[in-house]
Amino acid sequence: MTEETTNANTVSPARDEWKVLFVLAISLLLMEGLVRCFAGSLSIDLRNTIATPQTSERIARAPGNVRTILVVGNSLARRGVDTALLGGGEHPAEVEVFAPDGSSVAQWDWGVKRYFANAGAHPDMILVMTGRTHLLDIPASPETLGAYFVGAQDLGAALRSMPDGESSLRLLLGAGSHLLANRDRVRTRIGYSFMPGFETAWPELTAGKEPGQPDGREQAVGTESLRRLVSTARSMGSDLRVFSVPLPEPYRLPQPVLGFLSETGTPYADLSVVPGITPEHFPDGYHLDEDGAKIFTRAILDSLRRQSTGEKLSGDAPHDR
Repeated sequence: MTEETTNANTVSPARDEWKVLFVLAISLLLMEGLVRCFAGSLSIDLRNTIATPQTSERIARAPGNVRTILVVGNSLARRGVDTALLGGGEHPAEVEVFAPDGSSVAQWDWGVKRYFANAGAHPDMILVMTGRTHLLDIPASPETLGAYFVGAQDLGAALRSMPDGESSLRLLLGAGSHLLANRDRVRTRIGYSFMPGFETAWPELTAGKEPGQPDGREQAVGTESLRRLVSTARSMGSDLRVFSVPLPEPYRLPQPVLGFLSETGTPYADLSVVPGITPEHFPDGYHLDEDGAKIFTRAILDSLRRQSTGEKLSGDAPHDR
């Protein structure tokens, strides 16, 4: 065997490896570009989140004599609050919604900083709509936080808030790669589109406890994200108020949340039970229908009127239907 043949045999595999890595890198970059361009088609939730800069711009452009209200929450807020009714009261207001599906106070905290506080879009009032556990420090995907909620100005603070080095790295990776942040959505979309039987098999494979649901340990979970959110609202000069959203079953906010709201003097109205809202107003067993949303929104308006007159509101409303 000649020396030339030996060299060819040793160099060729290395070249092939580089070719594979190059093709892989190009494929990942292509997929990254596709996810960034067509992310809205992956889910309605993502479409709503991506549209948040436009929400921010509408608040920033509102005339000075028009009161601006930002409704913050998740799907409970987006489907439970009638924005036309809320903004069309005695004093008309510009009402906008920041309510990513499946989110809780961790996403709301960083999202309000990124899209509103840092963008100079400071609403006059922020109405936070919560279910039982959404104001607790429920763990959130660091990749998703990095991609869609933490802005460049807050990246350092967000990294310091992560519980460990792995979470910090995942946050950084999510900030750089929307493909990574949406890997589950991409996988699900490909499955539904190209894999026969995926629609019935995937829910069974991923069945389990839904993130954010009570698990008996909520009394030990902190409220640091809520503390930051309240601080951000006050730094913007926004009047932040908290409302419990009606659900099919009565509930109370966890004691750490109630204690924090009382300690900081944050207005809170327990609307987890509203007269006139019955189980029939929850067609999917969780979200209010249009009629239920109107009843709930009227209760919000009534609560705001009573708060403006200085009437004390109780966070310990009886849970009777």
